[in-house]
Amino acid sequence: MNKMGKTVKLTEGELKRIIEKIISEQQQLAVGQNFQQGQQVGQVAGQQARQVVNKAVKTGAQAVQNASVEVAKFGKQVVVTIGKVAFNVVIYGAATVFLIGKGVYKVSAAIGNALLKFLAASGKAVVSGATSIGNAALSGLKAGGIAIEKGAQFVGTQLSGLADSGMSIVKWVLNQFKQFGVAVWGSLLIGATKVKEWAGALGAWIKQQYDTIASQIGVAFNDAVAGVKNMANKAASSVKSGLQKAGQVGANIANSVSNTAGKIWGGMKGFLQEFFERFNSFKGTDTLTILSESVKYNGLTILL
Repeated sequence: MNKMGKTVKLTEGELKRIIEKIISEQQQLAVGQNFQQGQQVGQVAGQQARQVVNKAVKTGAQAVQNASVEVAKFGKQVVVTIGKVAFNVVIYGAATVFLIGKGVYKVSAAIGNALLKFLAASGKAVVSGATSIGNAALSGLKAGGIAIEKGAQFVGTQLSGLADSGMSIVKWVLNQFKQFGVAVWGSLLIGATKVKEWAGALGAWIKQQYDTIASQIGVAFNDAVAGVKNMANKAASSVKSGLQKAGQVGANIANSVSNTAGKIWGGMKGFLQEFFERFNSFKGTDTLTILSESVKYNGLTILL
C-alpha cells in the first residue's frame, strides 16, 4: 500500500514568507558569485595595471640613466683640491661651472682658464686631469637644479643660461688659501692683482682683504704691489729657465731680502717669483690644454 506524503497546510502569509526567503537566498548567492567574479576580474586588472606601471617606471628609469650617461660623456670634469677643500669643475661645451656645496656657478672660459692656471701655479692646490663627468659631479649638477635626466642638449642650454658668477668664484677660491697662513694668503692676494682677467674688477676687494693682514706681514698693500711690479714681467721673460731654476731664483730672492724687509715679506717675494714663473709658463689657450699643462705642478709646493 502506498503511503501518502504528509499534507501541510499553509496560510497565504506563510507561503509568501517562504517564497521571499527563497528569492533572498538566491539573490545572496548571486551577489556572492558576482563578488567572487568581480574580485577575480579586479585582481587580473590590478596585476595588468601594476605591470604597466612597473614597465613605465622601468622605462623611465632607463631613460634617466641613458640621459645621465649622455651628459657624462658630453662634458668633462676636473677635481680641484686646495688643502682640506675639494670641489668639482665641469667643462660642458662653452660653459665652465664650479660645483660648490649644492650650488652650480658658471664662469666665463677666460675666468675659468685663469683660475685653473692660478691654482696650479700656487703650488698649494692639486688640479686633476680632465675625465668624463662622474657620479659625484652628476649629483652635484642635479642638486643645483640641472635637469640631467633631460639629456645633454637640455643640460647645455641650462648651463649656458646660468648667470655669470665669475667674480664671486674668484673671491671664494682666493679665500680658501687662508688655511695656509698669512704669508701664503697674502702672497696669493698680491699675485691676484697681476691676473688681468679679474684684477680690474676685484682690485678694491683684494686690497681690502690684504689690509686685514698687512700689519702681520709688515708691508702695506701699495708697497707690496709696487714691490712685485716688475716681477711678473721678469718671470714671463725667463720662463724658459725651467721650474728648477725658478725655485732657486725664488729662494735666492727670499734670502737676500729677508733681513731688510722682514722674514714674511722676504718669503712672500720668493713665493711670488716662483708663482709668476709657473703662471706665465702656460702656453695653452683652451681649457683642456691648460689642464694637461697643470699636471706638472701637482704635488709641488712653494716653500716659504
